[in-house]
Amino acid sequence: MTPAQLEQAQAELNRILAQPEFAAARAPNAFEFFLNRIRNAIIDWLDNLFHVGRHSPIAGTLLFLLIAMVALAAVFLLIRNERRGILLALETGPGGMLARSWEQWLASAREAAERGDLRKAIHCSYWAGISRLQDSGALPRDLTKTPREYLRLLRSASPLAEAMRTLTAQLESFWYGPGKATAADLAKCFRSLEDLGCKVS
Repeated sequence: MTPAQLEQAQAELNRILAQPEFAAARAPNAFEFFLNRIRNAIIDWLDNLFHVGRHSPIAGTLLFLLIAMVALAAVFLLIRNERRGILLALETGPGGMLARSWEQWLASAREAAERGDLRKAIHCSYWAGISRLQDSGALPRDLTKTPREYLRLLRSASPLAEAMRTLTAQLESFWYGPGKATAADLAKCFRSLEDLGCKVS
């Protein structure tokens, strides 16, 4: 074939491949090539394991069953992890905080204060107060409520409500707000905890 004939044949081939019916025809991309290699490897493995031909309907069926089993295992693991997450959520409060006793919250407040993290210490003091009121039955054991909702559940004239108002104000100022906490602010929280019946000193 002469160079002119070769060039003419190439031009004819390009004209044919430019037709609409060949528009979708293209070389596989890298991902499709990778998936095809995995599929062939699985079929070869099944062929070696069960001695079925590569193009046998049995090979296709076994491949489908294998994929279905892997998919079911993935769904099972997903559901199990989701259920575990729900159970964990039942034991936690806002932001994934573990439901702890007021003594544990108070100990965390003291540890945070020793590290110089007064903001965290005030946060833990607030939750020590909530936990104490839940232990006494003054508040329900429900860690999903907002600080203002907890306040509304207390009788406004009670000494407990006054102590919680102080703790809530401190929490809003220094945990949620931009305020800079001081040792005096933490001491105010500890006095409120004593008013709630916590043995701080």
